[in-house]
This record gives sequence, structure tokens and C-alpha cells, in this order.
Amino acid sequence: MKRFMAKVLLAVCMVVLILSSAWAEKPIRILSLYPLSGPIKANSEQWTLGEKLAVEEVNAQGGLLGRKIELIFEDTLLKPDVATSKAQKYLLDGKVDILIGAGSNVVKPLQDLAKQYNIPLVMFAHADEETGKNFSYNSIRPTWNTAMSARATVAYAAKTLKAKKYYILNQDYSYGRDNGANIKKELARQIPGAQIVGEDYHPLMSKDLSPFLTKVKMSGAEVLLTADYGLDISVLMKQRRDLGIKATVLGPGLADVSVARENPEAAFGAHACDTWFNTNPTKESVDFINNWKKFIKSNEYPIPTNLSARDYIGMKFLLEGIRKAGSVEAQKLIPALEGLHMKSITGEVYMRGCDHQMIMPIQCVSIDKKAPPFFGVPVTMPVSVTMIDEQDIDNPRCKKK
Repeated sequence: MKRFMAKVLLAVCMVVLILSSAWAEKPIRILSLYPLSGPIKANSEQWTLGEKLAVEEVNAQGGLLGRKIELIFEDTLLKPDVATSKAQKYLLDGKVDILIGAGSNVVKPLQDLAKQYNIPLVMFAHADEETGKNFSYNSIRPTWNTAMSARATVAYAAKTLKAKKYYILNQDYSYGRDNGANIKKELARQIPGAQIVGEDYHPLMSKDLSPFLTKVKMSGAEVLLTADYGLDISVLMKQRRDLGIKATVLGPGLADVSVARENPEAAFGAHACDTWFNTNPTKESVDFINNWKKFIKSNEYPIPTNLSARDYIGMKFLLEGIRKAGSVEAQKLIPALEGLHMKSITGEVYMRGCDHQMIMPIQCVSIDKKAPPFFGVPVTMPVSVTMIDEQDIDNPRCKKK
């Protein structure tokens, strides 16, 4: 009996030593560069919470490759030079394994850094050029781009709104311009007889959009299509109501629950298309919400939002790629991510090999309540709707096929 107990004790000690040794390994360190202050601070809070949940779930199961995953967050102020400086601080000393960048104006210099240091970069930015003409082998985008969003948005408008007169109003930078160009293309393709009665681009993070909205009112538009987000979408909705504009508003920025929470009267009756909505009744969505309540203790966001879902899906995809590759090194991880399929909270997603663009469903919904949860049950636009053909992408790697 004593020999048996001694063997059991020895086995237990060996397991403890093995686990201790594994967790003593250098953690997989991921640097997320986000605008953690300023006019889109709330957006960044939701994005980073999605990343934290994905990491918490994996760490609770023992981590990856025998290593714990560690997230590091730095504030970019939404400025490219700040993002570059902070990334270099870590890269020079080899203190991080993977970079994450948010914002179309920020990820371009980060793409150059990732190539220079031969490190993977995950881009949570939506302008087409990131995986198009500015494609960089070390970079992946595990979320939708503006072309996919525009295709899903117009398909939803054609099915739900039955309108003919459209006005495009966006922020004046690459994301807003890309969205406008794609919206025009999709209106011509999907809605016969559709009229674009106006098109404007305003400065990023404006405090007054009334000059632009007055033009919307005068145009007789039935639908106002906008890719505005953050402060801009909040200002747009409030001033639209103040000016008595009747045009229905549709855009991804309205998926941010804080817009409806801040001004439910103004948001009521609008529509949104984005990654995921917490009114989705599927088992995967319910499990996602339950895990959120288990791991994320946030008074501000007691349940996940669409913005959190975006980064959650993207981070889960990255971690699955690391598991498949058995490495965080770019020369092994990037090929493992190319063509990788994964079941997500919105359905199956995969990474297209030629441009490193995630192909995924997009959900659209109406804001039909003036109190939480604000949203109705979402309509899922499947991959057959959202996917852009490889030959239509401004990326030579795709056109060669």
C-alpha cells in the first residue's frame, strides 16, 4: 500500500512539474494597437473585450503550444506615427510575437513594420486596400472589408427597404471613400432604377454634420447610406432627428449599441449591417453570451456587442491558426492561416489564400425597440452574398489565378 501511494505521489509530482514547466515557458505575446482614448474610445473598449474573451477561453484550456497567451494593449490615439513608435518599442527588443492594428489609417505603416521584422500582423481595418493594392504577405484581415459590407448592405436594402432614392454620406478617408465607391457599384448591380440623389464626405470625427444633413433633407432621399462610426454616427443620428429628416438610415456604425443607448428616439427605425448581433438566437450565439458572462465582468457591457464579436471571431481564428501551425513564426503561421476554415458564432468562415481576406457572413438588423436590446432578430447574409470574386479584387495575386 505504501509503495502504491508513493507511486501515486510521484506521478502527481511529475504532472505538476510538467505543467509548471509548460507555463514557465515564455508566453505568446500579442500587441494590440488601438485608439484607447479620444472619440472612438468606446469602440476600442468593445473590440478589446472581444479579444480578451477569446484569449481567456483558450488560456482556461491550457493555452497554446504549452504557452500562456498574453495580450498587451497600447493607445495609438488613431495616429499612424504613434502606432508605429509604440510597435517599434516592442519589436526592437523582440518582446512581442504578433501585432494587431485597428484603423485603416494606422495599419499601412504597421504592414511595413511587420514585413521589416518578419512578424504576423492582424488587421482590424475595413478599407479594401489593406488586402488589395496594399497587400502584404505578413498581414491578414480576419473580418469583412468594405466591398463585402456594401454588397450585404445593398442586398438587405433591396430586400427590406424597397427604396429607389439613396444618399451616401461618409467620413472622408480611405474607409469612407471605399464604402461609397462600393455602395454605388452595388446599387447599380442589385437595384434596377436606383437613384443616387447625393454623395458627400465629411471630416473624420466632426462635431457638426448639419450642413451635410441639410443637403440630405433637400435631396428627397428615401435612404441615407452611411459608413460613419464612433462620434460621427452619434452626431449624425441626433442632428438628423433635430432637422426632421425622414430618410431611413442604414450602415454598419449603427450596430454599435451605444448609439441606440445614447439616443434611442433618434436610432429607432434605423438599420445596421455588421458582424453579429446579440439578438441572434442560435446555440453558438447563446454559448458566446454565456462565456462572456463567465469571463468578462463589465458593468458597461454586461453582454457582448457586435464590436466585441468582430475581434472575438478574428482572435479565435488567429489562435486556431497558431494551433494548426504549431508556431507563431510568420513563415509557418501565415501558410497555416491561408485556406483555414473555422466554425464561428456567425457560421463558417475561412481565409482566402490569395489576399488573406476572411470570407464570412454578415448580419443585418433593424433597430425596432427604444430599450435594450434595441435590435430585432438579425437576417444573415451568407457567404454566397458577401463574397467578392477574386478577379474583381485589386490584388495581382488573386488575378493570376
